Amino acid sequence: MRLFCHPARRLDESRVEAGHPMPPYAGSRFLNDMAADNLSPGQRWTKLFPPSVAGQLLARDHLAGKLTDIGNKRLTLVCAPAGYGKTSVLVSAFNRLRALGSEPGWISLDHDDNDPARFVSHWCAAARLAEPGALARVPMQMLMAGFIDRLGELTQPSFIFLDDYHLVSDPSIAALVNAVLQAPLDRLHMVIATRDANHLKLGRLRLNDQLQTITATELGLSAHETQALFSRVARIDVAPAQIERIREKTEGWAAGVQLLAIAMRDRPDAAHFVESFSGEHASVADFLAEEVFRLQPGEVQAFLLATSVLSRFDTALAEAVSGLSNAREMLTRLEHANLFIFCLDDERSWYRYHHLFTDFLRRKLREEHPGLLPVLHARASEWFAAHGHAVESIEHAFGAGQMLRAAQLLDQHSQRLISGGRSAELMSFASRLPDSLLDQMPGAVLDEAWQLIACWRFSEARILLDRVAKLIAERSAAATTDAQHRDAAFLRSKLSHRELVLAVTRDDLPLTLRLAEDWLAADSIHEPVMRATASSIANQARREFYRWDGIAAASKALGEQYVQGGGYFSSVYHDCVCGAAFFARGEFAAAEQHYRRSHQTAVELHGERSALSAFPAAMLAELHYERNEQAEAAQLLRAHGMSADFGLVDKLVAGFVTRARLACLRGQTDEAERALDDASYFATEYEFTRLQVHVLGERVRMRVAEGDAKAAGRLLLESRTPSLPALKMQPGEGVTSTDELFATAHARAWIANGRVGDAVALLRPWLAWCRSRHCIRSAIRLSMLLAGGYLRDGNRLAAQRTLVQALKLGESGPFVRAYLDEGGEVVQALSELGAVAVAQHPFDWRHLQAVLAAHGDTGRAGLAAPPASAGAVREQISERELQIIRLAAQGLPNGEIAGSMCLAESTVKWYWQRIFDKLDVRRRVDAVKQARQLHWIR
Repeated sequence: MRLFCHPARRLDESRVEAGHPMPPYAGSRFLNDMAADNLSPGQRWTKLFPPSVAGQLLARDHLAGKLTDIGNKRLTLVCAPAGYGKTSVLVSAFNRLRALGSEPGWISLDHDDNDPARFVSHWCAAARLAEPGALARVPMQMLMAGFIDRLGELTQPSFIFLDDYHLVSDPSIAALVNAVLQAPLDRLHMVIATRDANHLKLGRLRLNDQLQTITATELGLSAHETQALFSRVARIDVAPAQIERIREKTEGWAAGVQLLAIAMRDRPDAAHFVESFSGEHASVADFLAEEVFRLQPGEVQAFLLATSVLSRFDTALAEAVSGLSNAREMLTRLEHANLFIFCLDDERSWYRYHHLFTDFLRRKLREEHPGLLPVLHARASEWFAAHGHAVESIEHAFGAGQMLRAAQLLDQHSQRLISGGRSAELMSFASRLPDSLLDQMPGAVLDEAWQLIACWRFSEARILLDRVAKLIAERSAAATTDAQHRDAAFLRSKLSHRELVLAVTRDDLPLTLRLAEDWLAADSIHEPVMRATASSIANQARREFYRWDGIAAASKALGEQYVQGGGYFSSVYHDCVCGAAFFARGEFAAAEQHYRRSHQTAVELHGERSALSAFPAAMLAELHYERNEQAEAAQLLRAHGMSADFGLVDKLVAGFVTRARLACLRGQTDEAERALDDASYFATEYEFTRLQVHVLGERVRMRVAEGDAKAAGRLLLESRTPSLPALKMQPGEGVTSTDELFATAHARAWIANGRVGDAVALLRPWLAWCRSRHCIRSAIRLSMLLAGGYLRDGNRLAAQRTLVQALKLGESGPFVRAYLDEGGEVVQALSELGAVAVAQHPFDWRHLQAVLAAHGDTGRAGLAAPPASAGAVREQISERELQIIRLAAQGLPNGEIAGSMCLAESTVKWYWQRIFDKLDVRRRVDAVKQARQLHWIR
């Protein structure tokens, strides 16, 4: 697999050739849409091509050795001041690699790439050329680990060129590039051209002989190279003595030689001009550029100044901004004159000026035509807007000083920026607007709030939501037209949706369910992704309220909605929510399918070690742990970690609790405590009550396992914070899984402290509640704890009945750790079921054997055999009880059975209760059925 390849390769073919299956949404149309969203016109592919100039590159023979050695170094750094030909050296190396059969990637950087989202988009665009969708739409905070992990999958040498790296100064971008350089990626080779290396960490690379540098000294032109460049540009013959003088004056500075050559064209006093050129000028570049610019005809000067406001341009854009109709002719003229213009594509459609020349032109435009500058930016903004390029249109609106227009454009396109992974640009633009204009962009403010919510910046999001709510109320009151009423209605729906997202991210489940159901009932805009996310959020809340109706159908339908609406990022959450519901119901296959699909999508979007992929990874780790696949669970948690301030509480619960339990199994109680301390920090910092109760339950479990019942009791007393007393101890309408966990923690501590009766009275209703709602995972855990209470009370028969019920519940999973984590006497009693004849109970004996094998008690499990068990239970059934069963099998009611046996009917009912307890059934028909299966009756 190659992450960086030549941009001419077709996107879909490169994926298929690499042997990777295409995800259902990653067709070529999807990829082209993403490219259009993330790259501006001219940048879609031109940033991924080396620039070219008319004529051939200057041969730099003395650099050939270093260019050949690129494949043996992690980094080749070309570092020199402006104008020394750094880009030309990179282009030569790029072409050399292509000639040798490699497929290097190229990114031309500019000032706009200081925005992390834009930088990431361009880097991802290069990656997608070889692996479609690999790292598209990546928020900066998620990129580093996932991107490095993906680079670690390289199987052959790959090359990436970053030109003009000095133009990027954002600290997070510098951290990303340094992380890539420091990572053990032997097959990746980078070539970077920059004016300074201040942000690059080179010590380790230099120590390991993985760095080669090309400096200004080496880039300086030799006499032969000066002669070749000067003759090509000036188009005049100059005596060798003058060439040497030019070289001395410029000190081998390529840009200086080129500028002098242009300035000397058709000059009769060439020798005098060379002698007059001096380093005493305040700016050599300005001096030479002025000489070049001054010699151009008026229409060329006007064209140069007008187009200098553009980072890149084609014919149509140049004409729209300059007001001229002969842009194609003008561009050809500039190319033929070698007037510091670079062509950016093979079709010779898109161009840019040399950076030095651009700086000169823009300064001259500001100084000599200040009134023209906003006009040019306004024209550019209108052209970009008309061609569907929001970011560039907004940027030029700022340049034109049109703050209101910038706000309106941002409001119009904010949703596209968010869905395209360009939230950083959205927030950057918003920060440049005065507060007074925020009211002109309510849609953008709501999208900014969504981004803040996703990063758990709840208080900041709350301020924005309140501000928009006030604005909507004012607009609604002032609305007089249908369009104004529709606009207000749309904003109200969008605001309600963001309130819903805030509620679920803060894990306020009662509020979440109410808001979700209200939003879905009132939805009139039918925006696909908003409606799908609202439905997924509603399902998550319903899960916590033990409501599973239609979960399978909803899972499939919503998945299709996300694909149709392009909400691939949100589909990761959707699959995690669905997987958790199936897991709670004991449907392991469906749960694993959703988790793995979520993880695959997250990896495709953001990378293996991103914060996004950490969400399904934590859920998968919890599933592996339940199946006692401890190594797999630990590996997932190690690989992904627990990223802060991102995701839902489900991730924190699954990750931290699983980490703590794995540590306990290894005997590393200190590590378990650290995991719970970390979880407790998040629970307190963000007021996550559900996470807080999980931490409490785990700490109580650990204290009880250590034999410190009093400490467990103290934990419960100390937990009575203002938020927890509102939790319900008894099941009923409106209870959530948090109430269940809170009650379970109390029951465990009560059993340890001898209050078995209170614990049993608390657990039995919860067990019945969970079983009636098919919450299998909870029912098993409650059963195991209840069995422990019976054992503590000396009622082994009741404990065995409860264990048998638990085995019936979990055999389809199959659950394992839910049976073993109670430990001690409960697991011993479970093991003894192999010796106690209970084969008449309809649970899968292989499941019991698997559970005991996981505990290391394979011998005991192997003792369980139906014939022996049948006989043992038969001895517990008295002859009179067996006679009652025989008469019932003949269809006699209790009254007739009593008469035939000379017993009171109440006595017969008493015997039936004993029979039910011994056979673990609750109906006469079931008792008769089991008796026939065991051949006690015919």
